[in-house]
Amino acid sequence: MFLGRLWVVSYVINLIWEISHAPLYLHFRGGPITLAVLFYAAAVDATIITVLGWLVGRVRRRELRLPLLFFGGVIAALVIEWRALTTARWAYGPLMPVVPLLGTGWSPTLQLGLTGVAACLIVTAGKARRRTGVGGAPQLPW
Repeated sequence: MFLGRLWVVSYVINLIWEISHAPLYLHFRGGPITLAVLFYAAAVDATIITVLGWLVGRVRRRELRLPLLFFGGVIAALVIEWRALTTARWAYGPLMPVVPLLGTGWSPTLQLGLTGVAACLIVTAGKARRRTGVGGAPQLPW
């Protein structure tokens, strides 16, 4: 149940991210960046975050789960960006700030880490409210 909610929340957050950051790109596979492309990208992002959530959920020390999710998301994003840029799957526009030495955009490099942690905190906060009936501080996920 947690993973299903994680996917849905991740999808919504990443769709907002993709739409707001689309102007930083020139093209997707040589064509325009359409809403269909952004819906697809958000679904892929949500799936990656859900898989990472499942993996880090296996870590016994709960205090390590969010940092591992963040760094796992950044690593996944770097792999995706390097591959996409070297195969011309997409290209950055002149407004994309680029990480020195890495050659990837700041926005896509941080996206999966930040949106993954945000989604986990939102899902966990909802779980805490359902359990206690009050707002309260969210516990670490899983």
